[in-house]
Amino acid sequence: PPKERDSNHSIWRQNPGTHAVQTRISAAKVPSCRPMSSPEAKLSQQVASAEAQAAQKKEEGNAAFAAKDYESAARLYTAAISLDPTSHVYFSNRAAVYQAQGLFEKAEADARECLRRKPDFIKGYFRLALAQQELGLLDDAEKSLKAGLAIDAGNADLTRQLRLLRAKRAGKKKKRSAAPVRQKGGAPKIDEATAQELSELGEQYQSTQRELASVQQSQRLCAIDLKKVEITRRQLSELDESATVLKGIGKMFMRASRAEILQGLSDGKDKGEKLTSELKSKEKYLARRLESQERNLKEIMANAQSEDA
Repeated sequence: PPKERDSNHSIWRQNPGTHAVQTRISAAKVPSCRPMSSPEAKLSQQVASAEAQAAQKKEEGNAAFAAKDYESAARLYTAAISLDPTSHVYFSNRAAVYQAQGLFEKAEADARECLRRKPDFIKGYFRLALAQQELGLLDDAEKSLKAGLAIDAGNADLTRQLRLLRAKRAGKKKKRSAAPVRQKGGAPKIDEATAQELSELGEQYQSTQRELASVQQSQRLCAIDLKKVEITRRQLSELDESATVLKGIGKMFMRASRAEILQGLSDGKDKGEKLTSELKSKEKYLARRLESQERNLKEIMANAQSEDA
């Protein structure tokens, strides 16, 4: 008759017509159903939990800031920073709160911490410049704005703030009897700072125009290349299977298989389509930048005319 005996260490099985077989299984080799716990896993879970809690504090801080409850907003953003001190966003948000409270030194310090964590964060340069301007550090504020514009030349907020900063500086010069510049042909008076800003914006506008024209030309050339690839693929498909196919490499021609050439054409098409997509995205970005720069130029001239009226 069949015999069965199970224990923690051995399993016996005997079926009719077979010999008894003992299989010994070491308990140490039996895999556990419980997940392994390690210091790294625990640390990862703790970090994820802290980041989630920090994000929640930030959302609560945003609501408090919108309600102009600046004390609560500052407290909540501070809690978020304590939970996740690596995030640049929390420092940026708290800098905005300190700015609204008139605590400009704290706002400047937080803006610097924000940029230290993410040097290409444009809003950080804006917040830093605002605080520096309120502290009377006009040169530093201009440097901060220009640093941000070096990353995003078409940023409307930075450009507008730079114009306001220069207007403020020009106003101070005007009080010290700084003579305005009279343009020929009855044009409005433009002070030195505004004239400098118009000159710089004009250069940026022309530079953007050239860059946009270059991108559009690259798009046209890319379209031509893609058309050539398509024509070559079609002609190759019409050739007889026994036809000899040569591949051009520089000034030389080498025999190649049909499959090899088709693969090369396919790769060329993929690269061309990817480049076309990138160029279209860049064209849209440059068009927006050009529009922003043109709007800023018109706004400066309109302000100059209204001041001269």
